[in-house]
Amino acid sequence: MKKYLIGLICLTGLFTFSTAQTIMQAEKKYQESNFTDAKKLYEQIMQTANGTDLYHAQLRAAMCTYSEGAFLEAAVQLYNYPLPQDPLWKARFLLYRIRMANQVSGVYQPLLNQTPIDSVQAAQDKTQWTRAQWQVQIDSDFRRLWELRDQLINSPIEQENLFLNLKDTDTQRIPTLFDFTVQTWKGYLQNNDTLTVTPLAGEIPSFLAGNARLKEGQKKQTALLIAQLQREAAALEGKNRQNARLFWQT
Repeated sequence: MKKYLIGLICLTGLFTFSTAQTIMQAEKKYQESNFTDAKKLYEQIMQTANGTDLYHAQLRAAMCTYSEGAFLEAAVQLYNYPLPQDPLWKARFLLYRIRMANQVSGVYQPLLNQTPIDSVQAAQDKTQWTRAQWQVQIDSDFRRLWELRDQLINSPIEQENLFLNLKDTDTQRIPTLFDFTVQTWKGYLQNNDTLTVTPLAGEIPSFLAGNARLKEGQKKQTALLIAQLQREAAALEGKNRQNARLFWQT
């Protein structure tokens, strides 16, 4: 029995080392923009990995598909993965989903039906979705991110090199994954004038105080939601957020 356990431990160690080596090879291919070969390696990792290695490989594999221009395929691929239970990995998956869904809703919208196909099967088939259906999904994903704010507010943005170019990120204004979420959601709301949104539950802030005014063409409900996001971002404490809180106040 003892020899069996020792052998099992050695085998597990070799398996872990092999996975780590494959991840290194895949990352090298990915950084070289050799997305076809990188994707094959990530898919190889996904067959046996679990936990962090699995999540890493799933996100990278979807990004390989996305980077090759197959936006719809990448989005469907990513939505087929179960969301991790770990709050930080769940947030990363949601942010990737939002990015891909937003791209699909803009690029593929002219090719889709203007009205949803009235069937249960079609409603579940994202390749048949209209722009409005993708926008509903994006809104849902943002709200799931919002539910994770207590965890995200203490997660340094410097850890997010999987999907961020940290050299181009102002870590004083965006010091945490929570701040990045708020910035992403705010930008999405401001850049999409066809959205139908509902403010968050709770007190509605008086966003028209002082010189603040609705932007031309901006819906009041959208402005209310943005105001709620900024007010919460300014109020919440968190790791190294002193400058960020001032930024959100303005």
